[in-house]
Amino acid sequence: MLQFRFIAGVAAGALAIIAFNNRKSIKKTIVKGVVKTKEVANEVKESAKATVECIKTKKESKEEKA
Repeated sequence: MLQFRFIAGVAAGALAIIAFNNRKSIKKTIVKGVVKTKEVANEVKESAKATVECIKTKKESKEEKA
């Protein structure tokens, strides 16, 4: 069991070093993901607004016919 902990510790340390050395690349990827997420969220928001407006318009036209 002690060997497993040692190996796990070495692996975690190696991953930490690799991540530290590639931090600029990792940061750039995260920033791209955040920007893309914001764009998608804005598209969804605009789509929801358009849907609400469409529903309101249909409801108003039904009320006028009645």
